[in-house]
Amino acid sequence: SAPSLCDRLHQSVAFFSALTSWLLAAGRCATPTVWRGRCLHLCDGSSLSQPGSTGTDWRIHATYDLGSGRFSHLEVTDGQGGEALSRTVCDDGGVMIADRGYAKAGEMAAFRTGSGGRPRDFIVRTGWNMLRLESLDGKTFDLIGALRQMEQAPQPDPLNQPRDWTVQALYGRDKKTQRLPIRLVILPLPPEKAVIARNKLRRSASKRQQQLDPRSEVAAGFMVLATSLPA
Repeated sequence: SAPSLCDRLHQSVAFFSALTSWLLAAGRCATPTVWRGRCLHLCDGSSLSQPGSTGTDWRIHATYDLGSGRFSHLEVTDGQGGEALSRTVCDDGGVMIADRGYAKAGEMAAFRTGSGGRPRDFIVRTGWNMLRLESLDGKTFDLIGALRQMEQAPQPDPLNQPRDWTVQALYGRDKKTQRLPIRLVILPLPPEKAVIARNKLRRSASKRQQQLDPRSEVAAGFMVLATSLPA
């Protein structure tokens, strides 16, 4: 019966945990595939809701090893478990690719320091207001200004190459503020994709009966990446 099956599943948590851990360990390649000497990983979080729920009850945090074509780490938290690079598994010298939920300067700085002496790197998509940014001379970096400049003065670019800026991401407060050197890599979306993204923003704001920030409309026309990798 359904109640009996449910009862058995609730009693099998330790078994499924052990089985999953074994599969993850067995799936790791002895000699991982590398990209220019670096192992690439992806991380993301997925939300789960219980029947009848109106929000997120559980979240699965996953790290995927592109070299072996397998998940290398899985973690389940309650709905309050936020996406963070600290939840990922990445060997020293590896490169982690993540979406904008992971664009937190303090987390990125902690991730950079590997235990074996070799730093780890990240490529994280970010929004216009997710990071506090400074130029190398200590002045506030105007990301929206840079995007508007790219919009108004597009350069001919047959190879569709992005433009990048070397900046510092701030984390901590007051006297404990620290700086993480990063590169911002910015690529305009194709015009038709930008229109779709901006229309989606407008519909979302209208549905929530909120005024859409014009800066969000500008940023919707670009893909902005924060990375610790050199040019």
